[in-house]
Amino acid sequence: MRPAYETLKFDWLCAPTAEDAVVLRPWDGDLAIHYYPVPEEIGQANITRLELAMGMTIFRAEHRFSQEGFGKLIEIAEVEGTFPSTSFMVQITRGSRVIHYESVPAANVIFSPGQDLFRLADRLKVTPVIDASASGSMTALTIGVQTLEYLIGRASAHRTFEVLGLQPAPRVLIKAIPTAISDILHTAIPTGLTGALQRLTAQARTLHYLTALISHLGTDRDEPPSLSASQRRARELHGLLQNTEGKIPTLSELGERFNKSARTLSNDFQLEYGQSIAAFISDRRLQEAHAAIIKSDIPLKAIAERLGYTHTNHFVRAFSKRFGYPPGSLRKR
Repeated sequence: MRPAYETLKFDWLCAPTAEDAVVLRPWDGDLAIHYYPVPEEIGQANITRLELAMGMTIFRAEHRFSQEGFGKLIEIAEVEGTFPSTSFMVQITRGSRVIHYESVPAANVIFSPGQDLFRLADRLKVTPVIDASASGSMTALTIGVQTLEYLIGRASAHRTFEVLGLQPAPRVLIKAIPTAISDILHTAIPTGLTGALQRLTAQARTLHYLTALISHLGTDRDEPPSLSASQRRARELHGLLQNTEGKIPTLSELGERFNKSARTLSNDFQLEYGQSIAAFISDRRLQEAHAAIIKSDIPLKAIAERLGYTHTNHFVRAFSKRFGYPPGSLRKR
């Protein structure tokens, strides 16, 4: 099997005197703990890589921040990757929040515990930014599509891409996945082991994760399970909310639209997506606001109005509660 990638280049951005770029290739073998530059007063960070059988690769990055880092956003690197063909990538985080400025395709996404990143693409160009308000770690698994088809079957692999919303490629998105499943991948690189035993353990846990993921998505079966009426309503509502700009309809208005009570809609959505309608709307809009504040000079009042907040102070309170710092602090950096 061909490796999932050919080269990965890291141009470090997170220290004034950043070291030279690091270029990783599959044939270079495993990468033991490599400390990369983070301002000393903020903390330290490292990355580990294991090359597994059949061209699979797993990375783990760990970030340990001091109190000085609270509320700061740390640009880690400009990362570029070349793949021999289309590859499937999963990235999860524990403890901290990660922002990705993606170029293939162009997208700004935020992933956090329980909200995992999935990518299907033939190359990679991204600038990751870490919220230093909390220490944590990020684990990434990269598998060539041909390898995934070999492991779980071609039909199952393509059902998985379809259910995750990754087609047509290139596509990158965030998907809510139970932490009980993602934790399998999070622990894939074992501590206290080295050499072949470490690699074999990581490979076994990676396969365990893939099995758990496709079972959760229902893509391990020849015929995908039929959706109940409540699931169809929840998914239609989810699509509506994702594509609605400006003021969001009230629960009563949504109930009238779907000819169901607000309570029924709320229960349907909670069962399907693991969070309330209100929580989903708030989280999505605050993530949009976070990206807009960093990437533009649009006034906070205009951002608040565009996202449906009636008063700017309501937006500021919600933002501060979600991220742990006020939106204005992003403009001061």
